[in-house]
Amino acid sequence: LVAGEVVINATVTHPAQSATARDPVSGQWIPDNRVWIICSNLMVTAGGEIMLDARGYQGRWGYGLPGYGPGGGAGSSGINGGGGGHGGRGGLDLTGNGNGGPTNGVASAPENPGSAGGCYGGTSGSGGGALRIDAAGGAVTIDGTISADGQAVDRGGGAGGSVWITCRTIGGGGAIRANGGASTVNGGGGGGGRIAVLYDTAAQAALPLPELSYAANGGASLGADATFGDIGTLSFPDARFLGETIAWPGQWVIPGLDAWSPASLTVSNVWTRFPADGFTYAVAGNVTVTGAAARLDIGGSHYDTYEGLTMSTNARPQRLYAGGDLDLAGGGKLYVYAACTNV
Repeated sequence: LVAGEVVINATVTHPAQSATARDPVSGQWIPDNRVWIICSNLMVTAGGEIMLDARGYQGRWGYGLPGYGPGGGAGSSGINGGGGGHGGRGGLDLTGNGNGGPTNGVASAPENPGSAGGCYGGTSGSGGGALRIDAAGGAVTIDGTISADGQAVDRGGGAGGSVWITCRTIGGGGAIRANGGASTVNGGGGGGGRIAVLYDTAAQAALPLPELSYAANGGASLGADATFGDIGTLSFPDARFLGETIAWPGQWVIPGLDAWSPASLTVSNVWTRFPADGFTYAVAGNVTVTGAAARLDIGGSHYDTYEGLTMSTNARPQRLYAGGDLDLAGGGKLYVYAACTNV
């Protein structure tokens, strides 16, 4: 859709991805459906939504079959199947036989729909769809919802999809999400999707902080942590939206940001990570990770599918310095990963 002013006060969606949309030579998956809007300004009102849940690569029924898409979860030889991967890898199924799907796509320019989970004796979850909004010279205001979540099922969950917005400024009090779908039994959860909001940094800095929320969570499972889908990516051009309290699940991808020095840091009931190689948290005061879903990863951005290990990106370790207390409260978790070796 090409227009000047776009106001969405209803539901916009797109057809699901085709399972057979692949390059006949390379075999690479080629997305064939998305919502793409080119405009001067765009508003999603409180009564409007761009709803792309489960509109990515579709789940499939069968025994031991991998999911469709470049991050399709592996089919299990005995139970449920691995989750689909996108911005985060998919989770293992409970037996460890059904690997989660790999990451794919680009954090700052996401175009891929979410991939489907693997299956065994049932239908796996479909991935989330894909959205591109190009309003490079104008304002994007989201008071409603943009959602590209993967599907939750009792087999491998679907991965979150893509939300890619280019604008001069962004505002509003709505929600943008691309969460992975949960496995409601013992399959792998779907990996989180990719959200990129690329604004003009000078123009955005002149405005108050918007009340928008973002989420690229991994899908849960009834199994151990390894069965959860990994968090997806939240990409911004600068650290304007990065506050001392982190309440958005996802991996923060900000160009050139490899160190951060807040006065204090609170991770509030979400799973978060800064994937930059060698990233340093230099917190002057207290570090608090609080809530049953709260998890702060130091490293963990690289996953070796052969060894089944999670690590830092390479030989430059990440660091956390706290000038005050370190408090893990209400079930909060701190995960610290070694760097890769012999690579």
